[in-house]
Amino acid sequence: MLPLDVIRHIKKFLLPEIQTQLYISCYPNLNEMLSKLTVDRLKTYYKKHVIPKFYNHFLTTPWKRWIHSNSLKPNEIRMSPSTKPEYIAEIRKVLNMLHNVIPHTPEIHRYCQMHALTLIRSMIYTSKRFAPKPAKVKPPPTPKASVKIKKQKMAATLAQAQAEAQAEAQEDELANVFIQAENSMPTHM
Repeated sequence: MLPLDVIRHIKKFLLPEIQTQLYISCYPNLNEMLSKLTVDRLKTYYKKHVIPKFYNHFLTTPWKRWIHSNSLKPNEIRMSPSTKPEYIAEIRKVLNMLHNVIPHTPEIHRYCQMHALTLIRSMIYTSKRFAPKPAKVKPPPTPKASVKIKKQKMAATLAQAQAEAQAEAQEDELANVFIQAENSMPTHM
């Protein structure tokens, strides 16, 4: 597999509509990611970023009649939704308007696809950057062993060490007996 830097560099050469499709397929749960934001964050993002930079910008372009006649009418966008799902739905409407525009000319199509790519990148950035971070969970404290338990453990280890020493001594005695038996002269002839 290629390193991530090389993959990112290759992605820069893809067409904007293909990059947008890649982002949509890589982040199928984008609506869930956006729903983790607070209502105030979504409201700020929608009113200060999506509406002025994407929606109102297209109302002033010379191509607005082609854009709006084919995808989304100006009166279909609500300027002040009240709940999270409504904000997310309106943001997705603007994204779909830009992404699904019918290409009358290559310039219009490229222009809309570039803005759709910019919008989906900003959606991903906003949902990752401003999502509340989960609280750190502290591991449960380990119970401290009482003095009595410590003494019992020490006694058990001492008893085990003594048993091992006795076993070694018996093995040494047996080895010495066998060595003496081999070195001794036979008694019968």
